[in-house]
Amino acid sequence: TLSSSSAASDVYKRQLLVQNIASLEERNLVDPLTGLGNTRYLKQKMADSLRQVESRGGALCYLLIGLQGVDELGTRHGKTFYNELLRSVARRLQQLVRPLDVLVSVDDRHFALITLLEDLQECSPSSFKRLHEGLNLKAFKTSEGFISLKAGIAVVCLLYTSPSPRDKRQ
Repeated sequence: TLSSSSAASDVYKRQLLVQNIASLEERNLVDPLTGLGNTRYLKQKMADSLRQVESRGGALCYLLIGLQGVDELGTRHGKTFYNELLRSVARRLQQLVRPLDVLVSVDDRHFALITLLEDLQECSPSSFKRLHEGLNLKAFKTSEGFISLKAGIAVVCLLYTSPSPRDKRQ
């Protein structure tokens, strides 16, 4: 009976461990490869940012940054190199964005950025020229040598204007 209670205890401990791991994974907000936020973090910060723009005014810009042709690099140089390159891109992006901007890793080819601005005029492609140049014009130093990338950036801007007194009465 001592061995059966010990076995039951071991099974219970394993189940508890599996539950704890699942719980931690559900609450994880960080991409383990890049150290940036993940999509769960992006959703949380998007909701927070929308509430902030709604209450304080201003503009919200969402940028989706896609790396073109990186699948071929991964195939040619291997997974270790590909992970090294993604970490390098993440570090470069962190250096290029403002401290209060939200930068996340969406998947193994895409990053996203949420930035809050005073007005819609600041949310233009030229405002994000430094990101484009930092990714497309400056090569990344890797264990395989210097690698140039092509990145595309899509920009979506939202301007919140408070309802007029007439709209509030309706």
